[in-house]
Amino acid sequence: MLTLICYIGNERYAIDAQRVVEVIPLVELKKLAYSSPNANSESENSPNYIAGLLNYRGQIVPVIDLSQLLFGTPARPYLSTRIVITQYPGEDAAFYLLGLIAERLSDTLNIQPAAWMNPGIQLDNAPFLGEIVTDEQGMIQQLKIESLLLQTHAKRLMAGEGED
Repeated sequence: MLTLICYIGNERYAIDAQRVVEVIPLVELKKLAYSSPNANSESENSPNYIAGLLNYRGQIVPVIDLSQLLFGTPARPYLSTRIVITQYPGEDAAFYLLGLIAERLSDTLNIQPAAWMNPGIQLDNAPFLGEIVTDEQGMIQQLKIESLLLQTHAKRLMAGEGED
């Protein structure tokens, strides 16, 4: 399995290259309001890990800051910090574009499926963290694109047309 390796904080993570549409430079995003005075619950507010919206080739794409999602701090603006445009699978079997801000995109690695190991724990608040592989530099954990958004947020953010 070909994977795109990135850093979030000081940790390495892998994104399935089959889900990657394009890697683009970090650009300014249209910010979203994080809360509404009329919101009745947290699910009605925009989570703080949604960095904003991007106009990608004429399509409006929501962008997640992976560092904010995992560690509660915004991604650092390194020259190698990028937005990874990915295919997010919707409930309707269509694919939607989702941007991911990731620090220090460093490499691609071809990792055999049998090399991935179950970490032995699954965090309820982080269903997007998958299996782990080790190499001479340490551990790399998979990011499961399909589990990055809560169902309620996915429905609101992916309101546009899907791609087949």
